[in-house]
Amino acid sequence: MYRVLILEDNPLEAKGLELLIYEADNNIDVIHYNNEESAYNYALNNQVDLFIVEIKLKNGCGYNFAKRIRKLNEHKMTFVIFATYIHDIRSTAFEHIRCYDYFIKPIDNEAFKASLLEILDYEVVQRDPAMLIRENKASYHVYHRDIIWIDVDTKNKETLLNLINFNVIKLTSYKYPIKAVEKELGRNFIRIHKSNIVNRDFIEEVGPDWVRLKNGMFFKIGKTYAENVVKRWERR
Repeated sequence: MYRVLILEDNPLEAKGLELLIYEADNNIDVIHYNNEESAYNYALNNQVDLFIVEIKLKNGCGYNFAKRIRKLNEHKMTFVIFATYIHDIRSTAFEHIRCYDYFIKPIDNEAFKASLLEILDYEVVQRDPAMLIRENKASYHVYHRDIIWIDVDTKNKETLLNLINFNVIKLTSYKYPIKAVEKELGRNFIRIHKSNIVNRDFIEEVGPDWVRLKNGMFFKIGKTYAENVVKRWERR
């Protein structure tokens, strides 16, 4: 799952940023820290795909945090957006931090969401991710691009990955529950039902309560997932 770390010590503003992120895409894991050191320690040991940073903090400095993460190999090119009250280091932030965007508070909500969507769409195009499977004392990778849909066989307690070559990979549900698989696969896959996830690259058409794939298969959209399915599909 795509992960965003917010470094902001004002709880209301952090919550506002979080809500804007979820308006853009609610299939995102949002982490919030209010001080430089805690945020850095998290970034040091965990995947983060985007940092949203306030520069002026009570405990630490957001600009210093950004300089520190740029020294980490895994975050040399990770996206950084500054959302701050500080006006006078915009050019420095672009030049030395290589930030993607810089917003002066109070931020323009629509401009912020537009910038976020640009980043998310770029990530989908650029990545060629694979899911690591560990079953029966062996391990292997399955490329996300090869998975058409996922469903659950409750009778046999299996999570099924249906692939483009008509193969079906059967995973034990206790080890690979559908919620964990959804988190692993990320935002190019859309949860349409409690028992189904589909790769949006294989969707042909979306109706009010159904999805038709390019191979002609139909899936029913669960009521609790309908709004998110339509929103994410129409962004294509």
